Amino acid sequence: MNQQKVFDGFPHFINTEDEKHSSLDNIFGTVSIIIAVILVPLKLLKGRVADAMNNSTIRTSFITSIATSITKTDFPTITTKTSSTTNAASTTKTVFLTKTTTTPAATSSLCTDDSDKSLFDNEFLYSPTSQTYATGLLNGQFGVYKTDGYGNVTSTSIWLAEQKSKLGVELKLQRDRSLIVYAPGVAIWGSGTHNGGDGGPFCLVISDMGHLRWINAKKEILWKPKELQYKQTNICCPQ
Repeated sequence: MNQQKVFDGFPHFINTEDEKHSSLDNIFGTVSIIIAVILVPLKLLKGRVADAMNNSTIRTSFITSIATSITKTDFPTITTKTSSTTNAASTTKTVFLTKTTTTPAATSSLCTDDSDKSLFDNEFLYSPTSQTYATGLLNGQFGVYKTDGYGNVTSTSIWLAEQKSKLGVELKLQRDRSLIVYAPGVAIWGSGTHNGGDGGPFCLVISDMGHLRWINAKKEILWKPKELQYKQTNICCPQ
């Protein structure tokens, strides 16, 4: 439908339908712009939230893995010392990491009970108080040796067994009351005290003076080195 309008002093015919469509187009364009203005920031905000959540998940996973690894770590013993100043509001706590080491207890006697016992090459019994002496096989030789403390047996001896060879690999305390040094497959020294086992259990004992004794359950001496005249002392052995 055409409608007459006057512009610039002259009549003009205008199609009202076209004018309506143009107005609608303008309205739709404006609405589209408004929607775009609203939706674009929302989409950007959603992306940032997703990124933040992902980053949070990554950080949480990373922190969890670190905490797990720390829990499984074998840290040294932690000791703490606390020092306080005259200011009651100021207290300083210092943490020191220290490594704790344990020295094995020295054994001065070995006894048969329900089975034979053995000291293998370079295994020793030590004098109980100062570990000044040790007895056992030093490089295959049974004897009593001076030491520089626990675990440091010297080659200086105060008694050596008369072995047939120096290939001893085992000093065996036997329930038949025998004290024997064995090389592979053969005995190379013995105490000569076999009696079938009466009076057991039997113990090999070394004292603080280096006195070596093979004794029975009544603490009676079955054998001792004959080469040296040891002073008589009290021998302590397990009950």
